[in-house]
Amino acid sequence: MAEHRELLREHLSQQEIQTLIHYPKALPFEPAYSYLNHKESDFPVSAHLQNVVLSLPLYPELSRSKSCMYVNPSDRFMKLSEISKVGIVGAGTMGQGIAISCALAGYETILFDVNVEALTRGRNQIKKYWSNQSAKENSVNRIVTKR
Repeated sequence: MAEHRELLREHLSQQEIQTLIHYPKALPFEPAYSYLNHKESDFPVSAHLQNVVLSLPLYPELSRSKSCMYVNPSDRFMKLSEISKVGIVGAGTMGQGIAISCALAGYETILFDVNVEALTRGRNQIKKYWSNQSAKENSVNRIVTKR
């Protein structure tokens, strides 16, 4: 999350680091729901997050050292700190794959889902994946599932 998201996007773009804003409007404020006349005060967390969430590149081939280079230590946005923990929202097929990739890359990984059944299915699929992998012992303990 970045309180000065556009400034950070510009800065990262100058460093040739692509960023995305996947959900520029929270669901309650989308045109399809305008007939409900929602105000930001109805969904204060969503209203805040739609203005500060920023997606950075994260993929299996991204080395830990490169992931730590996103922000220069002298940058006014934040101090350089190594990324050590990754949170993934959504335990569906995509979330499971991202969780596995992050764990294999050495990150402590937390998989969140509000739906207990989805979280249980996700946990079972990840366990099934690890049961077929030689890296199981090194990585399985890096994924935590939470509701």
